[in-house]
Amino acid sequence: MRIGIGLLVGLLGSIGGAAHADLHVVSEVDTGATGKIIVEQWLSSNRSYRGQGQIAYLADLQRKELLLVDHERRRVTRYELVDPKPLGAFQFEITLTGERGRVGPWAAEEFKVANLAQPGVEYRVWTTREIDAETQHYFNFVRRLPGGGALAASLQQLEGFPVRIVTLIRGPAGDQRVVSEVIKIDNDHPPRGIYEAPEGYVEK
Repeated sequence: MRIGIGLLVGLLGSIGGAAHADLHVVSEVDTGATGKIIVEQWLSSNRSYRGQGQIAYLADLQRKELLLVDHERRRVTRYELVDPKPLGAFQFEITLTGERGRVGPWAAEEFKVANLAQPGVEYRVWTTREIDAETQHYFNFVRRLPGGGALAASLQQLEGFPVRIVTLIRGPAGDQRVVSEVIKIDNDHPPRGIYEAPEGYVEK
């Protein structure tokens, strides 16, 4: 299967990377209808992990693939990462709103981010300059994604590190609001095998 980088970036959420150790981020995500879930993320220089409940997503830039791991069914689905440029996926308009406040322990400010290719979707991104963890390699990771150069340039217009992202989706069936907020971030060595598909799982 083939998958566009837009979905991968959404799966990554607000994460970054480090030169001396991988970045470890724990977030609380409130989807509204289904309630709150805890999402754990790891990122190295070329691989990422995102786990939520019985589902995990593993991205490998060298292999240019994304694995969907279903622990409940002990099943792995493999996708190919493809360049989204023919789709015109990334045309971001970023505006500093002037709103300021605190997200957890961090002082933060709000940006409005609109993807002009998706007029029904809007993001409110709160960033902070108070993160102690090393996060600069996040942009390097995004830049290395298929078609990720333009996206990385857009993301660097955000001043600081994203600690709260509010996604507003407007549609004929009604509006949906998803809030993702970082509750822990540090640099550490990941559990062994975190970026690999578990042994014994069936590949779909």
